Amino acid sequence: MPLAAELSLPLTSVHSPMAEQRQHAVRLLPRRIAGEPVVSEALRPDLVVRASIGAPVGPSLG
Repeated sequence: MPLAAELSLPLTSVHSPMAEQRQHAVRLLPRRIAGEPVVSEALRPDLVVRASIGAPVGPSLG
């Protein structure tokens, strides 16, 4: 489990798709070594919303 989820106030974080990044790198490396052109691929991260996001609890200041 990620550290951000274990803190006393679980932090919102960004999860990067590491497995997909590794798979993409493994596919591209032989082509790069052979001098062939490679195309970069943008992988979308996921926002992991936890208790550190949102309006504060308590009386309104407005």
